Amino acid sequence: MWTDQKSGRTFAVNETAGGNGSVYSDNDGDSWLPGGGLPNGGADHETIGTGPYPTSLAALITPVNQGEYALYCSQDVVGPATCQRSDTLGASYGPGVPAYTGSGAQGCSGLHGHTHIAANGTAWLPVNQCNGKQGGATSTDAGTTWSEFAVTGSRSQTNGADPSVALDAASTAYYCYVNNEPVPVGNAPEGHVHVKVSHDGGTTWINDVDVGASHGIVNAAHTEAIGGSTGRAACGFLGTNVPGDYQSLAFPGLWYAFIATTYDGGLSWTTVNATPNDPVQSKTGIWQQGGGNQDRNLLDFNEVTMDDKGRVLYGYSDGCVSPTCITGNGTDDFTAWMRVARQIGGKGLLAPADPVEPAPPKRSCLAGARDPAASHLSWKVPDSNGKDIIAYNVYRGTASGSETYLGQTQRVDSYDDVTADPNVPDYYYTVKSINLSGTGNDSNEVRLSAVVPPPPGSICTAPGLTLLTDPAGDNTAGGGAPAPAGTDLLSFQLEQPLALDGVVKLWFTLNTDAGMSPQAAGSAWYVAMKIADPPPATTFHYAGVHMVWSGATPTFESYIPGANTSGGVDGRFVTAGSTKPAEAQSSYVTPFNKVVIVVKATDLGVSPGLHPGDVITGFVSGTSQTTDPGGIGAGATQVYDFMPNSGTFMGGPYTVGNSFDCDVSFRNGFE
Repeated sequence: MWTDQKSGRTFAVNETAGGNGSVYSDNDGDSWLPGGGLPNGGADHETIGTGPYPTSLAALITPVNQGEYALYCSQDVVGPATCQRSDTLGASYGPGVPAYTGSGAQGCSGLHGHTHIAANGTAWLPVNQCNGKQGGATSTDAGTTWSEFAVTGSRSQTNGADPSVALDAASTAYYCYVNNEPVPVGNAPEGHVHVKVSHDGGTTWINDVDVGASHGIVNAAHTEAIGGSTGRAACGFLGTNVPGDYQSLAFPGLWYAFIATTYDGGLSWTTVNATPNDPVQSKTGIWQQGGGNQDRNLLDFNEVTMDDKGRVLYGYSDGCVSPTCITGNGTDDFTAWMRVARQIGGKGLLAPADPVEPAPPKRSCLAGARDPAASHLSWKVPDSNGKDIIAYNVYRGTASGSETYLGQTQRVDSYDDVTADPNVPDYYYTVKSINLSGTGNDSNEVRLSAVVPPPPGSICTAPGLTLLTDPAGDNTAGGGAPAPAGTDLLSFQLEQPLALDGVVKLWFTLNTDAGMSPQAAGSAWYVAMKIADPPPATTFHYAGVHMVWSGATPTFESYIPGANTSGGVDGRFVTAGSTKPAEAQSSYVTPFNKVVIVVKATDLGVSPGLHPGDVITGFVSGTSQTTDPGGIGAGATQVYDFMPNSGTFMGGPYTVGNSFDCDVSFRNGFE
C-alpha cells in the first residue's frame, strides 16, 4: 500500500486468479475504486511508488495524473523483477518492463525492496544480491528502461533482509541495508545496519555509517528508509546485540525496533530504540526465507513513512506480546501483530515543520498508583523542544485543580510521595517538565484514592499470610488466544499451623479465577522458593511445590526446580527424579479457584528451629503448560501467568520456625 504525497491517493494491490489487480482510494481508505489490471505482475514483493515525471517526459503530465506517475514492481517468487507504469495515477497500467534479470551489468537477482521515486523523477528499486554486493536498478525515464548499480564496499547476506533506499528533496539517495560483516574464522556471523549515500544516481557511494553501532547492534532485519527535506532521511529496522545464526529458533537474542535519523546528509546519524521495554521478538530468530518456519512470523515487507509534519512512522510486526514474553520470562509468542512506532518529539524529516527552539518542554503524560506506604507517580518523558530536560516539578492537592508545589526530581521519570497521608481519601497530582528555556505546562491530572490495607494474616491459622498478589485478567496463552480457566493467579498465602505431632508442614494456597476439572495434561500450578544456604555462605538453593495434571485427577508434589533456558530459576522446570508426594490434605475442589498444596518442611529441605532457622528469601508462582506432558522427550513450557509478573522472587524473607510457638506467640521472619 502506498499514498502519493501530492495527490493524496492511496494505492493497494491484490493477487487474483488471472494475474494481479489494483485498487485506489481518494478518501484515506473510506472507499475504494478498481484500478488497472496488472497482467505482468508477479506473486511476490509487490510494491508501488509514486513521484514526479523526469523533465524529459514532461509531455506526459495531464490533469488526471497531476504530474505524478505510479510505478508497480514485483517478481515471480525469486525470478526477474518487472515494473509497470501508470500515467493515470493507478487507473490503468502499461506493459511490464524488466528492471533486472540476473544477467545485467551488476548481476542483480533475487528479491527486491520497495520502489521509491526521487524528486528528479528517477525510480529506484533496491536489491540485496548483485554479484555479492548490495545494489539494485534505477530508471531515469519513468520505468521505460533500467540500469543496474552496486553499492561499493557492501556485502550481501545469503538470505539477508531486503535493502531500502530513501530519497530526500535534493534526490540524494540513502541506501539502508544489512551488511554481511567479515568475521574471523570460528566467530559468530554478524549483519550490521549500514547506510551509504549517493549524490549521482548510484554511480558512486560515500559516507558509510554503521547506524546500529551506538546500540551494539550486530544482527538486523527489515530495513525501511524514507527521505524528507534536503539532507534528511530515516531508516527503521529490527536489531539485536547478539551475534550468531539470527534465523535459528534457538537464537538467544532479544530484538527491538530502532529508528536512525540524519539531518546532515548522512554525515552523522542518531539512532533510538523505539521499543526499549517491549521486544518485538524474544530469544529466537527472524527467518528471512520462505516456507513455514516458525520464525517467519515477522515476515519481510515492513514499511516506513512520515506524517505531514515529517514525523517518522515505522510499521512492523510484533512477535512478542504476552506479559511473560515481554519480561523475558516466557518463550516467544510467534505472533505478527501490526505495530507502528511513531515519532513524538524532536525534529522530523520536513524542515519547515521544525519546532521553534529552544522552548520549554511539552506536557508529560502522568500515571500513578497508591498504597498505604506512598503515592507512586510515573510519566512518559515529553518532547524537550531542543533543550535537555533537567528536572520535573511535582504538584499535589486534595481537590481537583488545587495542586500546589510538592517537590522536584532530577532527570528521572518517577516520583514516590512518601508524605501522602493514608487517611486522606484522595490526592490529585500533576507534573511539569523543566529545561534551560523554562518550565512546561501541567501534565494531565491523576486522582489517587487511599488504599485500605488488608487485615494482617497469621502464619498459624488458615489461610495464612498473603505473601504475593497479582492483577486479575493478566493471564494469556499468547497470540491473542485466551488462557484456560483457572490459570489467572490472584494471590499466594502461606500457613504453618501448630503441629502437635512435631511434624511441621507448610500449607501453600494459590487463589485463582474459577477453573475446571480436569485440566489439560501437562498443565501445572506451582510455587518456587529461593532458600539461603547456611551462613557464612551467601549462596542459595531452590525448592518448589506444584499441582500437575496427567489424567482425570491432579497430582500434588514437592520438587527441586531446574534452570530455564536463560540459566535462571523461575519454577517452571522440574529436576528429574526430585519429586516427592505431597500430603493428603492437598486439594483442588469446586469451584476450582483455590489450589492447596501441603508438604512436610523436611521434604523441602528446610528444618524447623528458631536458632538458627532456614530462611526462604522469596517466592515466585506460575501457571504453565508443557508440550511434553509425558516427560519423554524435548518440549517447551509456556507460562500463562507469573506472580509477580516480573517472574522474580519476592514476598520474603520467611524464617521456617517451630510451629509449637503457634499456641503462644509465634515468632518468625515477619514479626
